[in-house]
Amino acid sequence: MIYEEYAALQKKYYAAQKNYEELLDKKEELFIRTQPSAIDYSKDAVAGGSTGDSFTDYISAKDKLRLDERLAEALNIMTERMILLDSKEEELRSSKDWYDVIYVCRFLDRYSISKIERTVPYSRSQIYNILQKIRTKI
Repeated sequence: MIYEEYAALQKKYYAAQKNYEELLDKKEELFIRTQPSAIDYSKDAVAGGSTGDSFTDYISAKDKLRLDERLAEALNIMTERMILLDSKEEELRSSKDWYDVIYVCRFLDRYSISKIERTVPYSRSQIYNILQKIRTKI
């Protein structure tokens, strides 16, 4: 049944998406450090200032973590996973297996049970049983 393969690919795609988002958050956090901030007057006054350049620190931290390379690779992986997922969805939608048809109707097209009942040659209770089997497998 193709829906099991599709669900596995979907989980991997979401994991790749999460990885890419985490890298973007890390890059954003580093960049925010370069932005000017308000002066905190509640601290004790200290003579002198910071001697480091925040933008130089940002560039060196980004190079040290190899963020640009990792972001590019994560984006490439996410794109490849999306291509695999799209091809598997096409295969799933063209499948004649009733479990696959019910999976597409319920989880991809978001059909109600009554609409699925009109689409497939099963009763409402059989559709619920099939959906329960599908949920346990994925």
